[in-house]
Amino acid sequence: MNIHQKKLESLGKEFALNILTELNEVEAIAFEGAVARGFTDKYSDVDIVCLCSKIPSLQKRKKLLRPLVDKLNEDFNVPMRYLVNSDYIRYAGKSIGVSYERTKEFEHLINHFKSNRISESELAKIVTKAYYVKIIWDPQKIYSRLKTNVPKSDALKIVELFLYYLSGMTMKGKWPKLGFQVDLYRKNLMATDRRFQEAIDFYLKLLYALNGEYFFVPKWAHKSIKKLKIKPKRCWERIQTIFEQGNDAASVKKKVKIFEGLVRDLHMILVKRELK
Repeated sequence: MNIHQKKLESLGKEFALNILTELNEVEAIAFEGAVARGFTDKYSDVDIVCLCSKIPSLQKRKKLLRPLVDKLNEDFNVPMRYLVNSDYIRYAGKSIGVSYERTKEFEHLINHFKSNRISESELAKIVTKAYYVKIIWDPQKIYSRLKTNVPKSDALKIVELFLYYLSGMTMKGKWPKLGFQVDLYRKNLMATDRRFQEAIDFYLKLLYALNGEYFFVPKWAHKSIKKLKIKPKRCWERIQTIFEQGNDAASVKKKVKIFEGLVRDLHMILVKRELK
C-alpha cells in the first residue's frame, strides 16, 4: 500500500465512521474509484458511496455536515441537480465526494442484469458503485451480498457484441478501417480521434471480459491492464503508442497498423480459448 493510499483510506474511514454513519438512512458505506482499486497517487481524492434505505435530504445533510467540514458544496461548478444525490466536501485539507444511492435500486438493477435487461449506463453504475468498491462499514452485509450477486463479465457475450467491429480492422473487412480513410479525406480530425477512442474502448471491454473483469474507466487503464493475466504482449505499451501519434495521414496509418496488430493478437487468444 503506497503512502497516498494509506492516508486517503485513513481519512475516508474517519469521515465515514464518525460522520456519515450519523445519517440514519445510511445502511452501508464503501470507497469507490481510485481508493477502492488501490490506484491512488498524489493527485487522488476520496470518493465514497453510501447505500441508503432512502436518500437523506440535502437539508438534513447540510445540518449534519456543515459544522464538521471545511467546505460543503462550495467552490464547485456543480449544477444543483447533482447535489440531490451527492455532496462535495473539503475535509482535513482533502476533497471528498459522497454519493447516496438507494439499496433497493441496486438490488433491482442486479436482478435485471442477470436477465440481460440493463443499459450500458446502468451496468457502469453497478460496476463502479457496487462491484469495484472497498467496504468501509456494512453491518448488514449488504455490500457483501450485492457483490456476490453481480455476475462475472462474460467473454462470450462481449465477443458477440464487439468482435464484428474489431475484426473489420484485420480480416478483410472495410469497416471501421474505411471510416478512417473517410475522416482523412474530410479532414475531420475530431471524428478520427473519436473513432480510435471507440475502437480502443471496444477492444478493452473484450480484453477485460476475457479476464472475467469489467472495463469502464480509462483513467486507470495503465495500472489495471498490467494486472490482467490474459492479454497480448506489450498490450499497454502498444495502446499508448497509438495515442502518442498525431492525426496526419502517415500517423493515422501507423495507428491503424498498431491497432490491427493488437486485434490480430487478441483474435489468436480467442481462437486458442475456443471463443471464436
